[in-house]
Amino acid sequence: MYITKIILDGFKSYATRTEITDFDSSFNAITGLNGSGKSNILDSICFVLGITNLSHVRANNLQELIYKSGQAGIERATVSIVFDNSNQSQSPVGYESSREITITRQVYKQQGKNRYLINGTVVPSNKVKDFFGSVSLNVNNPHFLIMQGRVTKVLNMKPPEILSMLEEATGTRMYEDKKRDTQRTIEKKDAKLEQIDTVLREDLEPQMQKLAEERQAFVKYNTVCRQLDQLQKVHTAYQYVRTEKKLDSLNKESNQLLQNIEDYKLKIEELKADIERAKVEAAEMEKTQDQECGAKLSGLEEALKSVELSHAKCESDLKHIREQIQGEEKVLKENEKITRDAETQIKAKRAAIEKINSTVGGTLREKEEAEKALELAEKHLEALAMGMTTNEQGVAATVTEQLRQAEVESASCADDIRALNHAIQHLEGRLKATQKELTTTENHFKKDSNEINDKEKIVKKLQDRINALHFDRDRLDELDCEKQSLAPKLLELRKNVDNFDARNQNLVFNYSDPYPGFDRKKVIGPVCQLFKVRDPKWDRAIEAAAGGKLYHVIVDSDETAKDLLKNGRLQRRVTIIALNKVRGSFVDDQTIRSAKQLVGDENIHKTVDLIEYDKRYETCMKYVFGKTLVAASLDIAEKAAYDRRVNTKTLSICGSTCDPSGMLSGGSVAPGPSVLEKLQKRREDVEQLSQLQQRYDGIVTALKQMEGEADTYNKIHQELMVRTNEWEQCKARLANTKHAQLSKEVESSKAELEEKKVTLKAKTETKTSADARIKELQLRMKNTEGQQDKEKKEAEASLKKYEKIVKAATQKCGAEERRLQELQGDIDVLTKEIEEAQQSISACNEVVVELKKQYEAQEKKLSGIKEGRDKAKSMLEAHKSKMKAQSSEIGSRYKEIDRKQKQIDAKKLEIQQTEHDVKEKRKESSDVDHRLRRMASEHPWISKDRAHFGEPNTDYDFSRTDPNEVSKKVAELSSQKEKMSKTVNARAHTQANNLESQYKDLTKKRAQVEKDRESIMNVMRELDMKKEDTIRGAYDKVNKDFGDIFTSLLEGASAKLVPPAGKTLLDGLEVKVSFGGVWKESLSELSGGQRSLVALSLILALLLFRPAPIYILDEVDAALDLAHTQNIGLMIKNHFKSSQFIIVSLKDGLFSNANVLFRTKFVDGKSTVERFVSKSS
Repeated sequence: MYITKIILDGFKSYATRTEITDFDSSFNAITGLNGSGKSNILDSICFVLGITNLSHVRANNLQELIYKSGQAGIERATVSIVFDNSNQSQSPVGYESSREITITRQVYKQQGKNRYLINGTVVPSNKVKDFFGSVSLNVNNPHFLIMQGRVTKVLNMKPPEILSMLEEATGTRMYEDKKRDTQRTIEKKDAKLEQIDTVLREDLEPQMQKLAEERQAFVKYNTVCRQLDQLQKVHTAYQYVRTEKKLDSLNKESNQLLQNIEDYKLKIEELKADIERAKVEAAEMEKTQDQECGAKLSGLEEALKSVELSHAKCESDLKHIREQIQGEEKVLKENEKITRDAETQIKAKRAAIEKINSTVGGTLREKEEAEKALELAEKHLEALAMGMTTNEQGVAATVTEQLRQAEVESASCADDIRALNHAIQHLEGRLKATQKELTTTENHFKKDSNEINDKEKIVKKLQDRINALHFDRDRLDELDCEKQSLAPKLLELRKNVDNFDARNQNLVFNYSDPYPGFDRKKVIGPVCQLFKVRDPKWDRAIEAAAGGKLYHVIVDSDETAKDLLKNGRLQRRVTIIALNKVRGSFVDDQTIRSAKQLVGDENIHKTVDLIEYDKRYETCMKYVFGKTLVAASLDIAEKAAYDRRVNTKTLSICGSTCDPSGMLSGGSVAPGPSVLEKLQKRREDVEQLSQLQQRYDGIVTALKQMEGEADTYNKIHQELMVRTNEWEQCKARLANTKHAQLSKEVESSKAELEEKKVTLKAKTETKTSADARIKELQLRMKNTEGQQDKEKKEAEASLKKYEKIVKAATQKCGAEERRLQELQGDIDVLTKEIEEAQQSISACNEVVVELKKQYEAQEKKLSGIKEGRDKAKSMLEAHKSKMKAQSSEIGSRYKEIDRKQKQIDAKKLEIQQTEHDVKEKRKESSDVDHRLRRMASEHPWISKDRAHFGEPNTDYDFSRTDPNEVSKKVAELSSQKEKMSKTVNARAHTQANNLESQYKDLTKKRAQVEKDRESIMNVMRELDMKKEDTIRGAYDKVNKDFGDIFTSLLEGASAKLVPPAGKTLLDGLEVKVSFGGVWKESLSELSGGQRSLVALSLILALLLFRPAPIYILDEVDAALDLAHTQNIGLMIKNHFKSSQFIIVSLKDGLFSNANVLFRTKFVDGKSTVERFVSKSS
């Protein structure tokens, strides 16, 4: 099979359809300038042969194979090769009958798609690969394609690589590849066998041993169960017979007790008849006695009753007066507190005023003095301007006038001084006489003062005792008032809660403690009381979402639930949820996101997002509400529930339910508030009740604590008021004594004397000043002119100085005067408050004094009434004793009546006790009967075997087997069964059989794998021997052809392949070359051209071993001179007569030997091809 024609269309540089026809069946050459497209012809052949490594055709992707990568308007590249298939010995498999075969490959610009056609029929790429592989034209492992680079590569090969070329030539290389794959498979199989051995050894065998033990334990467990069943039947039969006997005994005892009750009733009737007879006799005797003594007794009783009424009324009046005194004292205390607070504030404000006055006084004086000095300075300056001067008053006058005025002032002061000295002497004499008289009354005054001091100390001590109590009367009254106001509110709230619970029994959970000391915190309560709806508008929806679960009761564990159901004496059927067992889940986030995207964020919510609850109960809320949604309307609920992305049960705001299954419920709403609204109201009432009750209890506790303090306070305060009044009276009496009046006169005289002395001092200072002024004026009269200029300058300086001082003092005085006015206004208000409080205190004191007088009078009256009452009581008791002594016989009758009445009561008590015993017996009898029926119901065999219970020589012969021993044996076997049931494996028998089957199957498979492995190893050993024989035969032929070809290319030279020193043929091959019979040690001794000829000779020798139908050589002569190129052409013609050669070369020495020459040119950006036939051909 060889190429006859190549058609290129859009492939690389061949833009238009180009046909290269009439290829020679033996030797074809292609030449042309660089870039003219000669190598593209070889690339097109490789392209059709199905090359996958595009780098061999100098492209990165299939699109680059299209002319200008498809940018010139050409959308595809097509290459077709026509093969001559007339030689059937070289025909591909399946195509022996076809004389000509056309293979086409097309690649498209769009997405780089390509397709293959064989004789115009589209075929898959692997079929084309198999087509060329069957004739040794595998383009992806191309020994038929010899490139220049391959020649160079051969020169650098190591011995194992040269050996691999020989193996490829013989076809054993593929065997080596498959052998390596097989060895890897065997290694995997070995690992698998090891794994199987491990599973058998470590897993299956221990499990089989364990299951064998468990199977034996299960057989033993079944034996125990059978024995236990048989013994339990005997034990149950014995218990049944005992229970029947007990029931008969209880019935007999009940009948006997009923008979005893009848006997007791007959006895009671007899005693009642005796009592009636005794009562008639006693009544007749009493009637006789009443006629004689009854009138006096009635009079005494009436008198005592009248006295007791008077006593009660007097006590009531006394209490009323005491309460009035306490009220007035409270007002008095308040006013005293107001007075003290106001006086304290007045004291503080007066202190502030005094402080300001001290400052203001100095400031005012400073201001007045400055103003006066300013005025004098102005007048002095004016007087100086008129040629005059001023006196001390600032009046303009001449020096002479001033001198005269100073002399007059000095004489006046001298007269006043003399008069004041005389007055002082007179006052001192009078003061001495008064003080002497005061001494005579000193003793009496001290005595009165000591009395006042003693009373003041008593008052102070009482006040200190009151202060030490820290008792707040106002606080007591406030607490008592608050208690009175809280009581009706508590009653109303408790009534509301109780009424709600009574009307809504299903919303509350009532139970009794299952056992003493039960912790009620374990019972959490109904679901409806564990959460709160965030917005009341969702109440109906939340209620519908919970459904019946709303009334389920939550407890902490399943043990608590069992205790309540068994011993809690529940009043209604109830479902109990144990927190440690309940499970649930919320709607997942993806579902709620889908729902919100569908209907909007505000239109749909997870149910649990609409309620508030304690996180401890989250699992409970998941169980109740987890898988539901709530929508804002029914339409939205339907839309969400039936959407495939949501597909969740959804409720509308009015409580209608939309189920994804297609069911829609709702439409009717009960009138009135919802259950959750009622619960919210109850929750608010309970919370308010708890708060008020807590406050009420606190008030009661506080009042109890204050009771003792209040009594003490009242006693001390009462005494304080009396002592204070005495103290005030003593002080008033002392103020009117002669000693007090003399003391006032002494103080007055001292004040007047001090005043005279101050005036004397002032007058003396004034006279001294006037005398100094006289001397000064007399000196001025002597030097008038110079003195005037000096005075004028001093007056101007003084004027400026005092103007500044006046301005500053005026500003300061203004601020201080405003503050004084504010303080004085506050003092006036407080003073008015004190006056009002004092008036109230005076009025209260008068009222208290009057009330105390009334209280004392009432106490005296009560004392007299008590004496009268005691006297009346003693008279009545004496009369009754007298009547009792006269009625001994009547007493004996009544004693008899009492004795028989006691007998009747005793009999009635016995009847009650007996009736109770009957009730207990009947209850016990009912329990026993119930137990019999339950035993018969639980054990149907009883009714069938009852006749044999206790019969000799039967399975129920109780005389043959001791029931107590049977009971012990049952307990022992039950305990043994319970222990074994926890460890026994009921499926051990089945599991053991399955495991044994699995063990046998694994063992069988392991044996088969071992057998297959051995077969493969035998085949590999046989193939290794055949491979060695094949390689040795190929080595001999290739070595001979290698030498002949090299000799034909290079005359006088020879070449061969030999194993490396110390190694065999199968370890590798080396190339040896000789020239003139001398073998070279290394190829490095050869020239570049010689080395290329060696490599080319080896390649051609390998090709000659198993010739392919077609060979392609691309510029393999690039490194050779013309002579050697000529020899290659001759060698190909002589040695490869049965194969077609297509050679690309630029040297005439090579393509001159070709039968057909194709010359390429590059014209107008496109490649063209011309064909030439050799003359020799």
